[in-house]
Amino acid sequence: MKKINFSFSVTRWIGVVIKEIHELHRDKVSISMVLLTPLFQLIILGYAINMDPHNLPTALLNYDTERMSQIFVTEAQNTGYFSMIPVDSEEAAQKAFVRGDVTFIVTIPEGFTRKLLRGEKPQLLIQGDAIDPITNGECAQRPCAGGEVDVSARFAGRHACGAKRG
Repeated sequence: MKKINFSFSVTRWIGVVIKEIHELHRDKVSISMVLLTPLFQLIILGYAINMDPHNLPTALLNYDTERMSQIFVTEAQNTGYFSMIPVDSEEAAQKAFVRGDVTFIVTIPEGFTRKLLRGEKPQLLIQGDAIDPITNGECAQRPCAGGEVDVSARFAGRHACGAKRG
């Protein structure tokens, strides 16, 4: 009895490829299936897979207790990307960050609302976990995180309490 060799052979593989190409050339329906099925899957699955992060746990240090900083926090949370967790101190935020309980720490400095009402561009401190660069990269492009966000236009012509001027 002859021993069957199951090892890979390049010449056999090339032979099978050539045979399949001849089969596809004879059958036009098969060639359209071979070309269109992966294209269809690419289009459909490309829209089905959503890589956007959602509800990222974010420690919030809000040193400005005015209404506009609270509105800013609400707006950031309403994007669906952040789940704000208020913390009492920088130390508590850092502990949660080191434990991995939060992905970001957002610090709103004292005087945020005052600077916003003066027409200045107040700055925030947003610390991100560098272990997950995809999350950081995505969130840096989102409103309210990284980059410049002009929230002053929303409050133009309004007092701090929300009443219209003049």
